[in-house]
Amino acid sequence: SPNDPDALKSLAFVYTAQGDLDRGVELYERVLVLDDDAWASMANLAEIWMMRDEPRRALTYLEDAWEAMSRAYDYEPQRVGPWQVACGVLIGETYENLGEIADAELWYRRALSQAPYEPEATVRLARLLAANGDADEAGLLCEALDARIGPYPGCEIQ
Repeated sequence: SPNDPDALKSLAFVYTAQGDLDRGVELYERVLVLDDDAWASMANLAEIWMMRDEPRRALTYLEDAWEAMSRAYDYEPQRVGPWQVACGVLIGETYENLGEIADAELWYRRALSQAPYEPEATVRLARLLAANGDADEAGLLCEALDARIGPYPGCEIQ
């Protein structure tokens, strides 16, 4: 099935798992030609670029995946829901690792707009805010998380 996005995605996954990243990239890119909303393939491409230590290239695919998930959410929320927030946190973390703090903050906030008490996004945003002089907002985030789910490691901003 050379024109079936699902078959191509599966084949790309196999090649990638076998260590043939070039072939995996080629096949995932073919998936995107056939289905420009194939967010899972975008995420897999991002993972390959992270493995190749090319975070900026990975960010392009992650941000595209986020947008595709946003479009897909209305008709497949059960499939998209668990992945979109994780994608937003990963985008924020990648920007943070690149030293682009404003972009990191933006993406943590986007993740929290989808899941207001997501612990990882809350902790990461609180730490960024505290490190940049906004301990009050950081503390409020941690207090809200604590009230909602109980104490969470790393969110002990004073």
